[in-house]
Amino acid sequence: MTRSVAGRVCSLLALSVLLVGLIAVVSPARAEAAYIGWFVYVRNGSNDNGTLMWKWTIDDFPPVYSVSHRAGSGNAPNDNTNGWLPVGWYSIKEHWNKYDGDINGRVWRLSNKWSVQNPSVLRYDLFIHTEETPANGQSSSVESERWDGPSDYYSLGCVKVSYGNMDGVHTRWAKYGGSTAHGSGSPYPLSSKLYVHN
Repeated sequence: MTRSVAGRVCSLLALSVLLVGLIAVVSPARAEAAYIGWFVYVRNGSNDNGTLMWKWTIDDFPPVYSVSHRAGSGNAPNDNTNGWLPVGWYSIKEHWNKYDGDINGRVWRLSNKWSVQNPSVLRYDLFIHTEETPANGQSSSVESERWDGPSDYYSLGCVKVSYGNMDGVHTRWAKYGGSTAHGSGSPYPLSSKLYVHN
């Protein structure tokens, strides 16, 4: 190989290495999948036999994945004071894993909403929850901290799922487009995270 040929070969090799390096620099790394998720509550014309769904997409593209559980809301077939939730979108104002209050354990606090049937009634203190202790267990002595059966689907307007289904609801929220954060600080409130319809 002559010196001129060897020089051209070396130049070509150097150019190839440079091009590979440039491609590595300008080619973005594949981004991790972004989940976008939201709750849907379908009243089904019933206070104790509605459906709570968690729906999600990957990178905001079809298909829409969905898992459903039986749920209840309210104790009257209307959206007045203690009836089911009014239709429409709700924000999640805060989410707690071990909430200790009138309700306990894993809870999602919803935004307030005016009644559709009675526009003078503002619905507030609305949650998605079950009946459990603050530590996510079952109490032998406090009825509101123990899931006894279908009658527990009734509420004062909240959305209630069974204790047996709460693990799945909470896990999917954290994994598929909700949030792993607990409390009332950032990133809460999260807008348009529950849609209620008939």
